Amino acid sequence: MKIYKVTDAGMEEIRQFMQDHHRRPDEATTDSALAKWVMDAEIYADLYDMAVVTIPAEDSKQGEAISIELEGASLDVVQLDEEHN
Repeated sequence: MKIYKVTDAGMEEIRQFMQDHHRRPDEATTDSALAKWVMDAEIYADLYDMAVVTIPAEDSKQGEAISIELEGASLDVVQLDEEHN
């Protein structure tokens, strides 16, 4: 089992992604909004082993859903050993 945690670098990567691609970047980069994006990425990673943040089509400047995958310094991954009884 793995536990995923978005790092400060990952939070900055999300902030920049929102600034570049969200229709309302000022709303998408508040502390509370960033906390939600981080939580979404961590939940996605727990389910699919990759941390992804997606802006829905209606909120993206491009008019289509757009995603970013957090990797490397943007994401801490801790491998937990499973205990066998």
